[in-house]
Amino acid sequence: MEISLFRNLIYNWAGLVLTVLVGFFLSPYIVHTLGPEQYGVWVVLVALSSQFIVFDFGLRHALIKFLAGSRSDKEEASKYISNAYFLLLFISVAGFLLFWLFTPVLFTFFDISAKYVGVARLTLLLLVLDAAIDLVMGTYYGALAGEERWDYINSVQVVRIVLYAVFAVVLLESGMGLLGIALATFVSRFIYRYILKELYRRVLPDRKLSFSLVENKYIKTLLTYGTWMFLMTVGLRVIYNIDTIVIGASLTAIDVTIYAVALIIVDYFRMLLQSTSSLLLPRLSALESAGKDTEISELVLTWGKLSSLLSVGIGLGIYMHSDDFMKLWMGQEFEFSAILLSILMLSYLITVPALACQQYLLAVAKHRLLAVLLLIEAVLNISLSLFLVRDYALIGVAIGTLLPATFLRGLVLPLLCCERLGFRFTRYCQESFLRPLPVVFLYWIILQYDFIVSETWGAFFIENGVAFGVYCLLYGFFIMNREERQYLYRRIGLVSQT
Repeated sequence: MEISLFRNLIYNWAGLVLTVLVGFFLSPYIVHTLGPEQYGVWVVLVALSSQFIVFDFGLRHALIKFLAGSRSDKEEASKYISNAYFLLLFISVAGFLLFWLFTPVLFTFFDISAKYVGVARLTLLLLVLDAAIDLVMGTYYGALAGEERWDYINSVQVVRIVLYAVFAVVLLESGMGLLGIALATFVSRFIYRYILKELYRRVLPDRKLSFSLVENKYIKTLLTYGTWMFLMTVGLRVIYNIDTIVIGASLTAIDVTIYAVALIIVDYFRMLLQSTSSLLLPRLSALESAGKDTEISELVLTWGKLSSLLSVGIGLGIYMHSDDFMKLWMGQEFEFSAILLSILMLSYLITVPALACQQYLLAVAKHRLLAVLLLIEAVLNISLSLFLVRDYALIGVAIGTLLPATFLRGLVLPLLCCERLGFRFTRYCQESFLRPLPVVFLYWIILQYDFIVSETWGAFFIENGVAFGVYCLLYGFFIMNREERQYLYRRIGLVSQT
């Protein structure tokens, strides 16, 4: 039975809501328990270890794409899974050893207090080991994602988040500091991967994993697609993590914390948007294999419109009330983080509709083009951030991230995508920006007026929740067409079915 795309979206959002809620309440505790300096060190270590994902070489995305196109051929699917698994096993071992050798060199670029250097090195190695294991075990994630079993994936994600929260509090209360957070991350993610592995065996028993299925033909196919995915991943890693690395190398650990606090909210917002667009890759791959070009075009446009609804509804509220939000969340001492949050949110308000374009290019194997765009953005991001940080400090870094993203992902990427989909760029602009503009303007006016003084969380959420509800109703009735509303109603009906 075909799995509802909308049902998968609900599962993704349910898992994400818990992730955001746990992080929302846990982040202030971690920041204040570790202190600004030690938390800044933690952020730099996470940014460094996250670069390990480049050793994936795009194989996880390649696996999802090829499994989505070979669901009816169990033997073919088994070969793709087996080749990806053993290739990633070799790469992860080699990558961990390489990281271990260069760890002492990495620390020469950052001004870390002597009292934290020893534990920081051990923490970094533990985080890298976790990333290496994740690289291999990600095969099971890719296999389930290729079958669009996001219900299982997100259900297990809920378990991981709860375990992480419990372990983090217990280990921090015991005084373990940086190492405690790293252990909480490692153990919770290890349990998460183990459960995914068992689910893979039960849900997909006919998908065999064996070294005997390894063939040069499939390795070449995966790597050919994955090479440009690898370059794309490099670009994304730089875009998402270079800010804290630049700040850590140019300023202080406390400055890293001030910037990172704003990034926490931005990252949650990005996760929410990506949780919607990531569902499109296996679906678009299947449609592309079936030659349903018209359905692909309509799906990309509709998804861009729905993403815009979500991004403006939440993002504009955060942008307008960032000061009140930051004071309530982290305290008066992080007031400057609110300014950074407003700057960083701007790029997402503009580039969100293009997330569907990004998934389309991946689905039709035009990832080379996407990789080039992201690498250009990464280079511009690094260059501008390094140049602006000297005179404008943290705001300079934020602007260095905003400008390349707005131009390349907000303008160039949709232009190229529209050309390949066969409809005009003006139609994309009309559906994604011009038609919603009157409703967005009314939403902005509502947010301008403080009907309630936001001195408590209750008042803050009531004020913004009412405004968001009015915005969604206006958007649904005046921006979405009849077919889109009927589609949404049908999808909601499917969710409630057994």
